[in-house]
This record gives sequence, C-alpha cells and structure tokens, in this order.
Amino acid sequence: TQSFWPIKRMIEILTPDFFRFMNKQRIRNNLYVRAIWPESQKVDTKEYPFLGDGEQFKREFRIAPPNTDFSMGYWIYGRKVAFISSLKESFGFIIESTEFAEMLLAQFNLIWNISSPLETNPKDSEVFLKELERY
Repeated sequence: TQSFWPIKRMIEILTPDFFRFMNKQRIRNNLYVRAIWPESQKVDTKEYPFLGDGEQFKREFRIAPPNTDFSMGYWIYGRKVAFISSLKESFGFIIESTEFAEMLLAQFNLIWNISSPLETNPKDSEVFLKELERY
C-alpha cells in the first residue's frame, strides 16, 4: 500500500489510539506501506512509537520535497483509494477503480523517487513492538 499523509493532521482527525490499533492490525496482516509525509507534518516517534519504520514495522517513510505541503491525505490499497480531508472540511471517501488507483500510484511513485528517506531512531519504537509481541 502507499500513503500520502499529512500525518500530524491525520493523528488529530483519527486519534493516536486509531493509529496504534490500525498499525497493529496492518503488521499482523503483513501489509507493507510506503508513506510520504510533508516536511511540516513530521512527527517524533518517541511521542508516537506506533509510527516506527523498517522491516519489523513493514513500513518505509519518505519526506516530500521542500515546499510540498498538503492538508488532505490518501491511501492506495489495491484498486481502492481512500481519501481523508483535514478537520477544516471533515470528510472522507473511497474510490474503487483500477485506472484511478494506477494513475495515483504513478503520481505517488514520481513523488516517492524525489523524496528523502525519513531518519528515525529504532529505539523510539521498541515499546510498541513489545506491545505487539504480547498479542
């Protein structure tokens, strides 16, 4: 899957508890995600340990090029694309279309290729990985 997320805003909208739960489910279901965040939306994995990256998290992050900012996010999974707006407009919807998903995936890949890897400290997320082991 691929996500183009303004992560700070998404945490405000969906809550940290949702992301903790969703990431546990995603990892258990062996779903790998590549995520792009705008620079202005980076978060500290010490504060949000469920947002770790790497093989154990089945996730890789990149930071979009400078001056690339967005308030709405999307997530591509198969032939579906989920959109979530900011709190300002507060809406979400899913489009199921192979052509549409392929078009957004092509755009995502272009941005991915010019984005910078996000540096994280694996120790910041150890507490979340231990939570996973208990369940």
